[in-house]
Amino acid sequence: LPARSLLDAHVTASADECWAYMRSEYGFDIHELRTTYSLDFYKTVALINSMRRATRTHTCFACAQKFDDGDQLSVHFKQDKAHLVPPSLDAPMWSDKNGLRPVLENDPLLMAFDDDETADDEDASQKRLEESKRVLREQLDRLSLESASSAV
Repeated sequence: LPARSLLDAHVTASADECWAYMRSEYGFDIHELRTTYSLDFYKTVALINSMRRATRTHTCFACAQKFDDGDQLSVHFKQDKAHLVPPSLDAPMWSDKNGLRPVLENDPLLMAFDDDETADDEDASQKRLEESKRVLREQLDRLSLESASSAV
């Protein structure tokens, strides 16, 4: 499905191409934002929809500055980089249930930001398991040494 940029009127052939376009043109990396600001699935959907609503009215979603047209808004995004920091987590956009309602019907970007939470959880669990094994081995080695030295 063709995908429209969150930051301007540019349309690409796919969501992946759109994410790559926004990353190269504006430095906007949804994966980095999700990781840096701990945005779960719902917050990511709210962010995408909020950005869509704001850019329709030539408004910066991050700082709320209004512009005369999309070109001025695009320049703002490129120069001020305000879009690289989402609104604070106590901002109303995060708790507004309308934020979960798509602005564009069948918006491909809402379906293509890779909800990595389960993979991250599995990676974290695996790391904890490996760390636990390492600590248990160290404790077992220490106990073995202690019992060997007390037997002598």
